[in-house]
Amino acid sequence: MLTNIYERFNTKHFSPEKYRQVLAAIHAEAGETCMRMCETPVFISRTYAEEVIQGAREITQQVLAPELQQKISQAIPPEFIMPSAPDRPTFFIIDFAVTKDGPKLIELQAFASNLMFMPAAAQIYKDAYELGDDCQYLLCDESSIRKTILNGHAPENVVLMEINPWQQQSRRDFVVTQKRLGIPVVDITDVIRKGDQLFYRDANSQDIRIHRIYNRVIPTEFLGLHLSEKTQFRFSDKLDVEWAGDPSWFMRVSKYALPYLKHPMVPETQFLDQVQAYPPDLENYVLKPVFFNAGIGVKIDITKADLETVPAGERHNYILMRKVAYEPFIPDPNGTLLNAEIRIMFVWPDKLEPAAFSARVMRGNNVNANIQPGDGNTWCGLAPVFVVNG
Repeated sequence: MLTNIYERFNTKHFSPEKYRQVLAAIHAEAGETCMRMCETPVFISRTYAEEVIQGAREITQQVLAPELQQKISQAIPPEFIMPSAPDRPTFFIIDFAVTKDGPKLIELQAFASNLMFMPAAAQIYKDAYELGDDCQYLLCDESSIRKTILNGHAPENVVLMEINPWQQQSRRDFVVTQKRLGIPVVDITDVIRKGDQLFYRDANSQDIRIHRIYNRVIPTEFLGLHLSEKTQFRFSDKLDVEWAGDPSWFMRVSKYALPYLKHPMVPETQFLDQVQAYPPDLENYVLKPVFFNAGIGVKIDITKADLETVPAGERHNYILMRKVAYEPFIPDPNGTLLNAEIRIMFVWPDKLEPAAFSARVMRGNNVNANIQPGDGNTWCGLAPVFVVNG
């Protein structure tokens, strides 16, 4: 995995002062740090990038197959069956672990994640570390991302909608989106309903019509906070509004699909309620809830007792997935090799287009460890991905 490029970066491009410049520029562009930014970007070859993109396309095709979508639709809670939902997802994300056997799927979702922040961060890394023009980070024209979110509407009529947006870990992405697209960021509880139309109140106390929602509300979080009692509309309502990243597709494209997928990049997966006998090597499996993301509810080191504690009525909402063996490939200055998960982000304005990569660099196999600012760790955290020749 491009050993010579990493060695050149560590010896010729990186310095603590330049890393401080990266952090200062990110703070100026996107506000306070809410997730640790890694000292190094991730470099991948064009061949590896094409392998990830092609595999992701094939997996996407399987997930969106009508037969599978018919099965998944039966598991969607009624409150997220949306009459105004588009007939395809607007965004598609797949996380892959880097292993010696190639990319292996960790998670997938029809959602937007750091879509505006990561390209901005990549340019900051590129400028501060004086990386060459052969380091590519955007996989599509920026106009495709803009079109996917705005769809031709005036920015004032498109809102980025979230729950307590300025308390979320992804708030840096909201700041950059607001700056670059000019759209307001609104709390879902502040959206106003008038008939079948939705509005938000601007700084001048004027009610502005919402024509399109760039949705960042995670349905499971919405349910867990019982927010249906605090909003003026329901997702299941028939509304005169467009959606970019609607909740129904978040539910349709989830780990619920994994047991049905047949692809060399997808690890062996079963619904917990369909496991006839527990594998004798449970240490090689992970337990995951199907409708939660970002590592929520995941149990990595499981025992038979862990599986037995899942109630019978909930076992169909969990999967037992074979662990992947990460292959360390990113050297820190001391020569220690680090693991990474690589995220491919797609947008779908008119056709499915790869937009950008991002990565999490980690010591060990826990993607959620070592990512909090100020935790004393180094050479781990969120990182831009550059595609290079080689």
